Amino acid sequence: METYQNWCAEHGQEPLSAPLVPGAGCDAAAHTLLGRADRPDAVYGIYNQSGRSLLTAARRHGLRVPDDLLVACMSEDPAYADTDPPVTTLSLSPGVAMEAAVTALIGAIESPGARPPVLVPHRLTVRESSQP
Repeated sequence: METYQNWCAEHGQEPLSAPLVPGAGCDAAAHTLLGRADRPDAVYGIYNQSGRSLLTAARRHGLRVPDDLLVACMSEDPAYADTDPPVTTLSLSPGVAMEAAVTALIGAIESPGARPPVLVPHRLTVRESSQP
């Protein structure tokens, strides 16, 4: 979020976000975001379900993806290749990240002290939803 806020500040843009409402989930957040008078022209959802919710909300608001709205989300779900249109996904390798975190924690407990950062691989799968 900090990187996004910095980008907005550098480009004179107000950050737009739609926090999840307890019990309502991604669908309500997507509907709220796309229902704004100053709606975004591109959205990155940070939850697995975000891509599907954004596609549904876009249809409800008469928006065409990718013509009117670009969509991407964080997800490991290969089924995003089969949505209409296929959604761009970013995988942050949660299994690898979890293993690295546990290993780092055990290392810190067994041998306290500064450690170099651990880089976890990521994978961006670009699909039609983010191709203007």
